[in-house]
Amino acid sequence: MTFHIVYGALENAVIKKNETGTYVPPPFDPGALDNDFKKISMGLWKIASTIQTFEIVASNLPLFREALIIKLRHLGDAYLPLVQVLPYLLISEKGITDPEKLLIPNEQDFLTLQANINEFHEVAYDVASFLHDIQVEIQNSLLGALFHRKVPVRTPNDKSYIVLTSEDHEMLERVRKFVKQNS
Repeated sequence: MTFHIVYGALENAVIKKNETGTYVPPPFDPGALDNDFKKISMGLWKIASTIQTFEIVASNLPLFREALIIKLRHLGDAYLPLVQVLPYLLISEKGITDPEKLLIPNEQDFLTLQANINEFHEVAYDVASFLHDIQVEIQNSLLGALFHRKVPVRTPNDKSYIVLTSEDHEMLERVRKFVKQNS
């Protein structure tokens, strides 16, 4: 969500520059944004490691962990174009410190930035969805029989999305194919 906010702030800064002639960059620090991403990424990798520790809980958990790891790699790949451009668009202690030297995005730059943000957002959504799916799988495997009920499996409106579940054999095959194609 932060990248969408940065994008909007950049758009507003360019609009104000066109009105006033002075460019005032948005007050975001690319270093702080990068640190936030690193912290979140490290946490996600720790979760993947923890899942590995408890793979015995459900027979498909190793497969689901592999799918999550692939999405974590995709998240890093989607982040790279953003982290590469932000130091040229925003004031930074270890980058450009003079607003006059910053790149001021043009229409094509905005289109590219929006596409990169959308790609990152889509992969981040997939990661969050996979984490939810794994949580549901673990709860249903460990506690379903004990409490005589199961947590409902995620059912996205868009049927092209993958759901990590042992409940649907067709979906399970899609997960296997996804992992095989991306390994």
